[in-house]
Amino acid sequence: MTESPRQKYDAADRFHKKMVEYIDEYRVHILLVNPVLDPTNNLAVTQEFVNYLFSNLIKDFDEITVSIANSKFYAFFIVTYKQEVPKDVVKGILKDFFTFLYGKHGIKNEKLMKGFEEK
Repeated sequence: MTESPRQKYDAADRFHKKMVEYIDEYRVHILLVNPVLDPTNNLAVTQEFVNYLFSNLIKDFDEITVSIANSKFYAFFIVTYKQEVPKDVVKGILKDFFTFLYGKHGIKNEKLMKGFEEK
């Protein structure tokens, strides 16, 4: 049975809310691991990525592709914020967030993590 647009939206909304909770945990993690570091950039990029996932109605970790994380989001981010942020910096921030999720919650998207390793 095909998922209705409303069902897809509701599932993406639930996923987004859970991801926002994870960002709150990640904020605490960053502050505990390196209290001298200003987490603003990491959290801003991560929050924008989570919002990007929601705007594309991504509803599960397995739906996050390497292309979404490494190319599509980066292009969106650069155009939206008109900042020249190196792609490796954005990629590193997202990799750190997903590494945190794996360490804390055991959540892992194997293909995505391998994609973070590729140059």
